[in-house]
Amino acid sequence: MIHKTGLINLSLFFCLLYSIIYTEKKRKYQNMVEPYIIHYPNKNRFVNPNNIKKIIINYLENTNRIEAISGLKIIQILDKKSIYIKKIMVYKNIMGQLRIHIIEKKPIARIIHFDKPDVYIDELGNTLPVSKQYTARVLLIHSKKKVLLQEYVHNKKYFIMLHYLVKFIAENAFWKKQIVQIDIEKQGKILMYTQISKQHIFLGKIEKIEEKFHKLKKCYTHILAKKGWNTYKIINLAYDKQIICQ
Repeated sequence: MIHKTGLINLSLFFCLLYSIIYTEKKRKYQNMVEPYIIHYPNKNRFVNPNNIKKIIINYLENTNRIEAISGLKIIQILDKKSIYIKKIMVYKNIMGQLRIHIIEKKPIARIIHFDKPDVYIDELGNTLPVSKQYTARVLLIHSKKKVLLQEYVHNKKYFIMLHYLVKFIAENAFWKKQIVQIDIEKQGKILMYTQISKQHIFLGKIEKIEEKFHKLKKCYTHILAKKGWNTYKIINLAYDKQIICQ
């Protein structure tokens, strides 16, 4: 009976010892890994720093040596774990702590599908799945007809032009706030919905973008500012050197 009690106490001792060693090792790795996420703007979005830390700590626990892990290895690990990562920079500071700087991909528009999950378009023209963790407030791309949406967003040449349009809007502080949705219509022509005024803006074909938005700015400055923002229902920019207000 005494012998059995001794074995039980010894087993408990080793379990406790292992638990202490494991906890200390985990704490050591936690202190040695410091992820820093560069967001747009600077706040938590698609990539969670705590998740990044867990991924690296799990790898370190399996290898048992922080010296064995290289910057390239970290990049390879994280690159497989998150589709939202654009760039990873890894280095060790003078304390031997791993510093991981991550730049997220930046969504600039969201395609609203009919019968499948929506997707984002990022600043480089790539598509990204929507995230359960974060919803980006970006320009919406839609069409009243499913067949039109499928036809044009899957057309490579048209998609390049569409990306150019949404990027142009996203990079201008005024248009980014004012244009909230674009609809794809027949022949791939664009109808835009605004935040402030009630009228719709018919852009027409995706061409001469700078010229058309210059005309729209003139319309806002010289026409709507005098006659009222909601005087017209449609502003048509489709024709060269003309602005048609209806």
